[in-house]
Amino acid sequence: MLASSPGPTAEQLRRGARQATQQLADSEGGIGLPWEMPGLLVRLFEGGAISAAMVQAGIEFHQQFRRAHFDPLRSADMARIPISGGCGPRYEGSQIEDSRRRVAAALDRLGGMSSPAGSCCWHCLGLDSTLRSWCVRIGWSGRRIDQSVGKGILLASLAVLTSHYGLARPPRR
Repeated sequence: MLASSPGPTAEQLRRGARQATQQLADSEGGIGLPWEMPGLLVRLFEGGAISAAMVQAGIEFHQQFRRAHFDPLRSADMARIPISGGCGPRYEGSQIEDSRRRVAAALDRLGGMSSPAGSCCWHCLGLDSTLRSWCVRIGWSGRRIDQSVGKGILLASLAVLTSHYGLARPPRR
């Protein structure tokens, strides 16, 4: 039986909430079709602001960031049901170090962690912060950045990452 989920709020609909494409089991064992919010890269791609290669570059940075274990330490959810066999992929020390070197190389290509591009990618692509929160709370060297300027920094950063990861097509002659 398909469980009905409460619909999204008007604000979520305005921001592009949509029903998931895959059914999931809900907490009561029923089948649910939840609502989900598209990520930053998906919204930019669907809006025509970035190319598929830029999306792939952002995903590559995010995956390397996760493999490098740069995400902040969080406590375990005590309400979750333990499942034997572990959760998620496990990486050896050499894989973690390799991912850290790759993230460092990408950040160097962007101008370093203290550059606007490096800071934006670290927070928005790596830590999954919203672009708005990066602009308002973190910004560049502690200074607020206008959101349209922040979007430009992110777009330029994705273009550099596309080239860095070898995803850019050579220009036509």
